[in-house]
Amino acid sequence: MKILRIFIAGLLVTIYSVFSLSNANAGQLSAAGATISWDDSTFYEPSACTGYNFNYTASNKVLLADIEITNRFNDKIGSTIFFGPNSGRVSVQVCTGKDLTGTKVALVVKGSASNGGTDDVVSTPITFLSRSATPTVTPAPNATVTAKPSPAPTVTITATPAPAATVYVTNPADQNLSALVASQKSQIALLSAKLKKICSAKPKPRGC
Repeated sequence: MKILRIFIAGLLVTIYSVFSLSNANAGQLSAAGATISWDDSTFYEPSACTGYNFNYTASNKVLLADIEITNRFNDKIGSTIFFGPNSGRVSVQVCTGKDLTGTKVALVVKGSASNGGTDDVVSTPITFLSRSATPTVTPAPNATVTAKPSPAPTVTITATPAPAATVYVTNPADQNLSALVASQKSQIALLSAKLKKICSAKPKPRGC
C-alpha cells in the first residue's frame, strides 16, 4: 500500500511538471464567457506584416469579442474579431513601422442582449521578441589558397658543331699533266717492246 502511494505521488509530480513546461510560454485572458490563449515564444518583431495566432473559445453569453494589440500610447496596432458561441483560431496582423514599446494584449467582450449587453475588457502586457536574438548560423571561414607556381624546368642544350665540309679542288692543269704522263708511259712501253723484239733476233745485234 505504501509503495502504491509513492507511485501515485510520483506520477502526479511528473504530470504537473509536464503541464508546467508545456504552459511556460502560454499567455491567456478570460472575461465574460470568452477565453483567448497564445504562445509568447512565437511573438517576434514583425517582418513586413506578420500574423500572430490566438486560440479562442466563446460561450453563448458572448455576442462578439475583439482581440486587440495596443502600445504605450493605447494606439491599436492590430486587432481581429470572433463571435460566440464558437471556438477556433484567429490571427492578428501587425506590420512594421509601429511603435512596439509598452505593448499589451486586450480582450474586449461584448455581451449578448440576453446577458445585459455589457462590455468587459481585460488586458495583459506582451513583449515582442527581437529577431536578432534568434540563433544565427556562423558562416564557414573563408579559406584563402595561394597558388605557388612551380619553377620552370632547366633545359640544357649542348650544341654539337657540324663537321667541316670536305672540299675537292680540281685543277685543269693537273688533268693535262696526268694525260701527258700517261701518254709518255705508253710510248716508253711500246719502245721497250720493239727493242726487246730487235734484241731477240739472231745473230743478236750489237748494243743489245
